[in-house]
Amino acid sequence: MGLRVFRPMAPAFVVGAGLLLHPALADPAREASLEAVLAPLTADEIATRASILESAAERRKALARRFAEGGAAAAPSLPGQGELTVPASLERRILSVEDQEREFFVFVPEGLTGPAPTLFALHGGAATSGLQMHYKTDFTPMGAREGVVIVYPSGLRNGWNWDPDGRSAGSRIGAEGAKDFAFFGAMFDRLVADGLTDPARIYVVGGSNGGSMSYALAHAMPERIAGTAIMVSIEPRVLAAGPPPARPMPILIALGTLDPLMPWDGNEMGLPAEETIAYWCRVNACAGEPRVTLLPDRDPGDGTRVLEARWEGAAPVAFYRLDGHGHGWPMVEESVSGPKTQDVSAPELFWAFLKDHRR
Repeated sequence: MGLRVFRPMAPAFVVGAGLLLHPALADPAREASLEAVLAPLTADEIATRASILESAAERRKALARRFAEGGAAAAPSLPGQGELTVPASLERRILSVEDQEREFFVFVPEGLTGPAPTLFALHGGAATSGLQMHYKTDFTPMGAREGVVIVYPSGLRNGWNWDPDGRSAGSRIGAEGAKDFAFFGAMFDRLVADGLTDPARIYVVGGSNGGSMSYALAHAMPERIAGTAIMVSIEPRVLAAGPPPARPMPILIALGTLDPLMPWDGNEMGLPAEETIAYWCRVNACAGEPRVTLLPDRDPGDGTRVLEARWEGAAPVAFYRLDGHGHGWPMVEESVSGPKTQDVSAPELFWAFLKDHRR
């Protein structure tokens, strides 16, 4: 498949805006190479990631204390948190799935005259509503420009259970999570029946826990999904250990090198970055070397760079190394879990990759 294992690079760093960049990005001979894309973390990067995790934990404790002492008035007012208003651009829908009411929000672009490509955008594990994805990302404006129906589902108990058998360290709600898969099937069926969704152009994207669910849907429902794109989430080990998807799946994966929650070098729940890429290259029968590009540094002050690698095969694999990026969506100001790159827009990146793929 053309993936190589590389020796760790020397722990020397370029300092930009007070953040750490990998040394390969300072060497023009290596900056657009597979070596740079897959370079393992150095001791300095690992230490920085640990400090981000510690700081995030302390901030969450402080916010919890403020909330306990002062009630709701003391809680932080952040986009997508607390009581949310359904904007006029979205329609709130309810489906009954296995004796449970499930909520999702639908954006329909103006002038839609027939079944359209439909992108399901999944929130992460700390969210309480699909509305939060609308407020904290730019998927809705992208849908308006590109004529894409955008769907924001709400998970159970602030997240998604991509492992209903409870086999993984990352499992959330055990067997009850099997209802999540039925929920997605029901949404697909309803929107197709309503004439909104082209059944050949259903896409699923997500970040963090929503990314884990996106992996799970790619495994469980490849006959219904035309492609997926995943932000700051590594391939769950229990999924990789099981049967592969029944068909090749166009997939885009973007991971931050300083992510303390979905770490570059893996954890008990998920595979390391290189193994995540290797797994999907096997699934998609990719061969040979990828095309590697160092993307423009649109915001030199953010201390990050983005490397892109693309493999071709029965279906493509696109991978983005977000060097210096923590846990979260690019271009989002919230920085509880580390710095955020300002060099790419996830909705634009995702749609540019997904739009030409059909089931």
